[in-house]
Amino acid sequence: MQLSSLFEVLSEPVVAARGGEIIYRNAAARQTPVLARRGLADLIPEYAASDPPEAFLTETCVEGERYMVSCALLDEMTVCTFTPERPANPADASDIVASAAASLRGPLALLKLASDRMLEQDGLCGVKESSEYACAMRRGIFGMARALNHLDAFVFLAESGSALPERAYFDIVRVCRDLTRDVALALDLSDGRLTFSSAAGASAFYGDKRLIERMLLCLIGNAFAFTPEGTSVHLSVGKAGGRTLISVADDGGGFPEGAGYDVWARYRAGDGFQSSAGRGAGMGLSVVQSIARMHGGGAVLESRAGVGASVLVSLPSPGPERKYRAAGGHRPEYSPADGMDEILTELAELVPPEKFSAKYSD
Repeated sequence: MQLSSLFEVLSEPVVAARGGEIIYRNAAARQTPVLARRGLADLIPEYAASDPPEAFLTETCVEGERYMVSCALLDEMTVCTFTPERPANPADASDIVASAAASLRGPLALLKLASDRMLEQDGLCGVKESSEYACAMRRGIFGMARALNHLDAFVFLAESGSALPERAYFDIVRVCRDLTRDVALALDLSDGRLTFSSAAGASAFYGDKRLIERMLLCLIGNAFAFTPEGTSVHLSVGKAGGRTLISVADDGGGFPEGAGYDVWARYRAGDGFQSSAGRGAGMGLSVVQSIARMHGGGAVLESRAGVGASVLVSLPSPGPERKYRAAGGHRPEYSPADGMDEILTELAELVPPEKFSAKYSD
């Protein structure tokens, strides 16, 4: 295959590799110093390149320059396209407002409908239908809390930078296993819809436990929200090369048509992504990537045709040589509003309405 005829005229750098060795760079890659002199292992995270799927999206930082990377298999070659990360644009503030409005519009409409119907009832006590409307109202309130939490998260992550606000050792395998169980209970999932596995026993991890839990909830929530009904999701924890690998995989069929780099961007949702409650607001995966970065890691979104999609988060295992800073100054709050249960808040769109009755949520 004449790779030059396919990629030489592209303005974005393209690198092709076979068996882990680079066999071709287009003109844009040859003219980009950091891409022209580095091997594949330096350009793509090892945890992504060791067993490449048919297509995946990730990011990489080479000599201080950050790129979004799109990779695909072509005639037993891995072809990678590098796009420089777009700098933040102050004009994007309007996108923030639009995303916040989009996130709140659905829950607010649900609240209005529920409250209107309740007012139409002559008597509320003991009326089954009124109880159902009350649950729907509470579900909407939790949905609003989730949207507001995500907005708070971006302020929190921006002001904290790369610093971890809280640091402690904890068993990351146990955290993942317990969260899998609790989410399955909250969503009333049948056996096999959400599963967990680990190749190791207890695994000590040093970081912010609450942020890791929030990251996991975002991943699980996205996996169910952006896949067909009946999809199964599997959370797993493993070790490789001195790193902790967390994978959340689904059998939903892979990337939707039109998926692109925007899946990682704040306040953008990617043209092909449609959740069960409407088009996403572009918050969840950005939160995941930011939390992974704060712990010195990163995330890869993978797709295997006809099998499903997965997000692989790679985190450094703890070591005495690793330095951690605490976030200084004022730290914005990042927690469920008014003490609401975190799982019900984060997965509000997916939780059955009856779970929002006083029996379950108080």
